[in-house]
Amino acid sequence: MVFVFGRTPALAFAELRYLFPHSSIDLVHPRVAVTSIDADPELLIRRLGGTVRIGTIIAEESSIAPDRIATYLARSNPRSITFTLSHLGDHSFSQSFSREVKDALKTQGISSRYIFNPNNEPLSAIIMRDHRVTEYLFIPRKESTMIIQTIVSQDVDAWSVRDFGRPRADAKRGMLPPKVARMIVNIASSAKQMSKDPTLLDPFCGMGTILAEAMLEGWCVIGVDIVREVINNAQENLRWIAQTYSISSEKYQVYHADATHIADILQEGSVDAIVTEPFLGDPSLALVDQHDFKKVQNMLKGLEKLYIGCLKEWKRVVKSEGLIIMAFPIVSFNGNELTVKKVIDRCERLGYSVEDGPWIYARPQAFVKRAFYLFRSV
Repeated sequence: MVFVFGRTPALAFAELRYLFPHSSIDLVHPRVAVTSIDADPELLIRRLGGTVRIGTIIAEESSIAPDRIATYLARSNPRSITFTLSHLGDHSFSQSFSREVKDALKTQGISSRYIFNPNNEPLSAIIMRDHRVTEYLFIPRKESTMIIQTIVSQDVDAWSVRDFGRPRADAKRGMLPPKVARMIVNIASSAKQMSKDPTLLDPFCGMGTILAEAMLEGWCVIGVDIVREVINNAQENLRWIAQTYSISSEKYQVYHADATHIADILQEGSVDAIVTEPFLGDPSLALVDQHDFKKVQNMLKGLEKLYIGCLKEWKRVVKSEGLIIMAFPIVSFNGNELTVKKVIDRCERLGYSVEDGPWIYARPQAFVKRAFYLFRSV
């Protein structure tokens, strides 16, 4: 099977590697992986946050000719077909090329409709679904072009329901989209093997986005936040998730507590994985007229102190060999990128090994990017 990634390909590739550690996964393009994974694509596309298409290789051609494309389209012997062609490289398909494909189909008695995509990107999943489109993706190789036929597309409606349909939302908290939350939860999947009822903790749970995606992946979850109102909102969101997806209410717990005092409420060695996006700094610093280098430096120093304090405390509750996936801020300032490098440098002294990362996630023109790291408790 072939997996096509969305806007965060590095994170999506990591998600695939950690979910299927025993399968061969060959990255043939920054956004495309060819794999030996043998599973139901319909089930897979629902599990994966970073994969937008799953397909199969139908050919590898030294040159792309309209009549060859028509031959592939006609293989299922349809009387009519709606199709689209997308090239994940520098090449783009002209409307005259598509007309030649349509003419070649017509000679075989097949009527066709071509959906032109001027951006040369895969079509939206909604258009694919509503118009029952047959999609071919063209992946440039050194001396050839790989042709992939899409089997399934990501269900954008299901993700939108969890993003915009939950009872509680907060523009200042819980900014991590469900798709990104699912990816980092899946990267922690190997820790699920450590116990019969694996437990995942988010010590900065916000609206509960990470916890919700973890529940859907079979984890027992614990959420902690220092703001009482936030905890109330998270609890309502998780109750909604449990009811909507028929999950036992015993699968989640939330606590009003400080992330640096987790051991006061949780038993030692009771957590298999910690997955979290912590407090990333004062949002007001993103305003252009408030950019002040000293303010940014002081903010990052304060965050370093917070994160080091958290990691010291979390060492008490996470199991030996347990995993921590944590986002750290990268602040863009006057053409430079400022980070909390001291935290990474001190990890070994705090009792962790840096296993992987960073995987960067950022919205366009973001003042603060997220750099996700994977640590292991040693």
